[in-house]
Amino acid sequence: MSDLMLYAVLRMPYEMAMSNELSRFQFYRRVQEAADRLEKAEAALAKQGERVAIVKRKKGDACRHGLMACLVCMNGRAADQTKEGPA
Repeated sequence: MSDLMLYAVLRMPYEMAMSNELSRFQFYRRVQEAADRLEKAEAALAKQGERVAIVKRKKGDACRHGLMACLVCMNGRAADQTKEGPA
């Protein structure tokens, strides 16, 4: 479901959301979808945080070669795959 539709259903007035069985079911399904999206986003943020921690630990090795080496390191590839810039 599109973000627009999801937000519309989640923000609909209580009386409208609970007025009949169909609207209650729709509301329930959208809340489940929103919860799934939140869990997925939280997992992605945690993974990104782990990548940042790895880069910070390897800062002496990778970051001295510049931003590209750091990005390559974050993506799990060897830092030596990048071209070194001017020293």
